[in-house]
Amino acid sequence: MNNIKLPNKLSLSQFTGLPKFEGTEDGNTERSILNDAQNNYQAGLKRCKILKWICFVVGFYVCFGTSAWYLGVLIMAVGFFGFTQSGVLAKKYKEELLVAIGRYNRYLDKLAQYAANNIFSENYRWVKFGNKYMLYGREGLVHVDTDQDLLVAYNKRAIKDVTKERVHTGSHTTSNTTGVGVATSRSNTQTKGIYYSYLDKFQSQSKTSGLGIGVSKARTDSDTTEYYEWHFDVLTDYINYPKVSLIIGDNKNNESIVNEMYGILKP
Repeated sequence: MNNIKLPNKLSLSQFTGLPKFEGTEDGNTERSILNDAQNNYQAGLKRCKILKWICFVVGFYVCFGTSAWYLGVLIMAVGFFGFTQSGVLAKKYKEELLVAIGRYNRYLDKLAQYAANNIFSENYRWVKFGNKYMLYGREGLVHVDTDQDLLVAYNKRAIKDVTKERVHTGSHTTSNTTGVGVATSRSNTQTKGIYYSYLDKFQSQSKTSGLGIGVSKARTDSDTTEYYEWHFDVLTDYINYPKVSLIIGDNKNNESIVNEMYGILKP
């Protein structure tokens, strides 16, 4: 590692010399771009909602109050395709917001990577979970929390243990009941159909007359989804910040990342 006393807990903005999110001109610029985009998006949705209802009301009046019904239909179509949340104008506001979010995220990435470049002397890997970064390699670990303006750096000697656990967080079961019924009438006419218990009706393929005696055999199909998350902890002997803990969503890509971090950081 470079000539920096480790382990160490630092201010991310002070260490990097790059602007903090608030309190400096450049930092305010980056943050204000995102805030402006968020405000414009919300204001744009309100404008779209007003324009949508104007189009619907005017279109309804023209359609049913005049002979130019086709013009009323056209006005309502403009309201639907132009000003609903999935309409053209709302999509434009959303695209502008996504551009600002992408720019801000790249700014956060730059802060974290600048820090790691000035700590590690060898190659390192990095991953991001929300606004938390794990930058790790054979030399040790740099943990960055941009929400807290926090940077904690450990050399490999300071890491005493690394644990990972796939934790079951719950399950959800959905079920659907169907069945096949047979009914026999006095005229000995047989009908067959499918019984939908959740609709409480019998759909018959033929009609019978008279009193019928029937049975139905119900079958319930259940589908249970299990939910998990990863708990990843780095335990150190650094008293000022002895533990780095992450809760990571469970999917194949994150599982590979967790296994890689575990293999590299484990003493």
